[in-house]
Amino acid sequence: MSAITAATDAPATPAPHKQWYDPCLQVRFLGYPCEHHTARTADGFLLDVIRIPPKAANATSTYPVILQHGLFDSSNAWVANYHAYQSLACVLHDAGYDVFMPNSRGNHYSLNNTNYAPYTSRAKDLMYWQMVDVDEMAAFDVPACVDLAIAMQPPGGAKTVSWVGHSQGNYIAFAAFSQFPVVGRKVDRLFALGPTAFVGYAGGVAPDPNSTKAQQMDAFIALLRSVEAKGQILSLLEDDYFVHQFSAFCPYLGELCSMFLNIITGYSPLSNFNVSQMPSMTRFEPGGTSVSNLIHWVQAFVTGDFGMHDFGPATNKRFYNQTTPPQWPIAQIATDVVLFMSATDTMATPTCVAKTVSQMPHDRVVATYVVDNFNHLDFTWAVNAHTVVYPNLLAELAKMRAARH
Repeated sequence: MSAITAATDAPATPAPHKQWYDPCLQVRFLGYPCEHHTARTADGFLLDVIRIPPKAANATSTYPVILQHGLFDSSNAWVANYHAYQSLACVLHDAGYDVFMPNSRGNHYSLNNTNYAPYTSRAKDLMYWQMVDVDEMAAFDVPACVDLAIAMQPPGGAKTVSWVGHSQGNYIAFAAFSQFPVVGRKVDRLFALGPTAFVGYAGGVAPDPNSTKAQQMDAFIALLRSVEAKGQILSLLEDDYFVHQFSAFCPYLGELCSMFLNIITGYSPLSNFNVSQMPSMTRFEPGGTSVSNLIHWVQAFVTGDFGMHDFGPATNKRFYNQTTPPQWPIAQIATDVVLFMSATDTMATPTCVAKTVSQMPHDRVVATYVVDNFNHLDFTWAVNAHTVVYPNLLAELAKMRAARH
């Protein structure tokens, strides 16, 4: 069961070195009101949820929309651009929506857990960091955030929400709305930007478990497991000082900075990305996660499965009562879906998305929008997303709400 706290003016106890990186600073810089709320998960995590309250706070016509960030990210992904009209959270607020931006467990703003002492350092705490995984995000974070958004509606207001996910924000939504239909039925629509469920088809090629690449991935996982077991490193990018220093040089590197991002996330033209914004974007980014979560993502790339964390046969038997990890039952998804994809996105390739669609009931996919020349990050960061992506998202939201009334 989830719980909420009243709005506050300070973040929910981030890591000490992050206290000056209040995510509300960027929201207010763009000229919008901002509140901190806390979603309490059933396993004790206190998730910092950033809210841009609706223009008419007491109106029963407002509707809540949850924006869930991706891997290594934070709520700032939705307000990172210099101009408000380029940031989806601001666009939705201007259209009259009640906007909620949760920070996933294990990032800088959602480190506290009621089963642990207040955050100082979790560097050696294996059990804590193993709870920072997409499995737990789907099982606990998603329902807590959905319940928070609904609970904060005025009397007679909305009893459901819409969910806009990017990357990992889609993975945990697909998992939660499939495995837990009681949660899925509280969500009118999932808007998936860069849809990730099956991600093992980088470059459109199906994974081969006997390939050299797969063997290298397995060796990488083994190395991470060894390091994790020794408690040498359990969190990733908990201190991102050097990332911020590098980003400060991006405006001077020009095309080189964009090329570096394209190698990881796929091709997009320079016109999509303003390198001068990198210092602003990375002021709050990356958000951090766990080694355990990274291992899970590597497993997904190796196997091509949409499954739970593979701990090995013996531990799987203890956790799941079977030697292999269970698969998320996406065929049972209880929420309608609108997909936004690009052929040049190397994280959510057309082959990945096609497999995701093939596993869902055909009537659950309401619409699919294909965006030209976008990489995986462009769905939230591109300076032209407000012209080629967000208008269609707003139109689909409006149609869905009209059909419900």
